[in-house]
Amino acid sequence: GPVAISGSALLNAAGPASRLKLFVNSELPVELSGGGKAAAYVYAPYSTFKLSGNALARGHWFAKTVELSGNGSAIWSGDSLPAAVSAMGVSAFTASADAAFRLGEVYVFPNPAKAGARPVFHIETGIADSVKVLVYTVAGQIVHERALTGPPAALNDGNGLSYAYEYSWDGHIPSGVYYYLVEAAKAGQKLKKTGKFAVVR
Repeated sequence: GPVAISGSALLNAAGPASRLKLFVNSELPVELSGGGKAAAYVYAPYSTFKLSGNALARGHWFAKTVELSGNGSAIWSGDSLPAAVSAMGVSAFTASADAAFRLGEVYVFPNPAKAGARPVFHIETGIADSVKVLVYTVAGQIVHERALTGPPAALNDGNGLSYAYEYSWDGHIPSGVYYYLVEAAKAGQKLKKTGKFAVVR
């Protein structure tokens, strides 16, 4: 039947994920939402895996389709949830992110984006008033511009928990090398970061 982990529920939060194996043989969804946290190996080849709200998943998750939304986070390295989550609960996890306005990791993944994959901009600046993404061709022509609204998500990309803005560039993107400029502003201060990525169709 359906699997739903929500609210502040912790499923095998102390891990490791390899100790809990879940097999789902229906088309009903597997959902993590709210503050739900789970460390598991999940095999659900006919189901949709939905990760939303402030949910956190660790381990191996195999599904027909995957939907990520809100501040949902899939931790893609290791076998256990961060220690603060498994030992102390959700509030300790979210409180450990640094909200200070300063430049952290800024990158695009996957790089190169191949076979229809969408480039995702990962921008760590703490909590900003505004964040803007500009994308240029190698000839210097602006081909895409996006102002990011709303608060950042508390994410762990394998380098520790931090507040980050993530934006997926949708639509048809021709093959090529692109340059980006990220501009973040808060209370009159500005942070800028440049870089490049490739798209292969």
